[in-house]
Amino acid sequence: MNDQLDALLDEGANETTLQELAALASILQTKIGDVDRLNDQLKAAKAEVAKIQEQVLPEAMKAANVPEFMHGDTKIKLFEKMYCSVPAKRKGEIIAALREDGHGEMISNVLTVKIDKGKDNMAASLAETAAELGFEPVREESVNTGSLKALLTRRIKDGDDVDLSFYGAHARTVAEVK
Repeated sequence: MNDQLDALLDEGANETTLQELAALASILQTKIGDVDRLNDQLKAAKAEVAKIQEQVLPEAMKAANVPEFMHGDTKIKLFEKMYCSVPAKRKGEIIAALREDGHGEMISNVLTVKIDKGKDNMAASLAETAAELGFEPVREESVNTGSLKALLTRRIKDGDDVDLSFYGAHARTVAEVK
């Protein structure tokens, strides 16, 4: 037997217990492998679904000039899906453009103040009195991407000429299954 096994036997574990532990360890290793394999299969299946839903089926439906159809009890319909991720390097420009276009309500403000440890009572009243207490607040503005996607989708639907790339957005035709 190996040194670890000898040490366990010296500590009072019997050989049956060690065999049970080894069997459980083997089962665990097998199950971990199963999970890894299934995760890989799931990832591959999701990629296949996305390719068919976002590329293959929409292209075939457009080529056939069929915007929607029934397949058994399932309705397949093309729709434009908006994707958006505000680029960090243009966040300030995007916020300024939203304000200029009358959409300032979409801009969130986050106020961050560094407070030393043990000053919980101060933190509770800090929101209103940060400047009076001598703290230097850091203000960060942000835009919720879901709200921005909704705004851009609405503006395109209304016929506005919108530069989606400016906002870090793009629209893609997707086959919806209902």
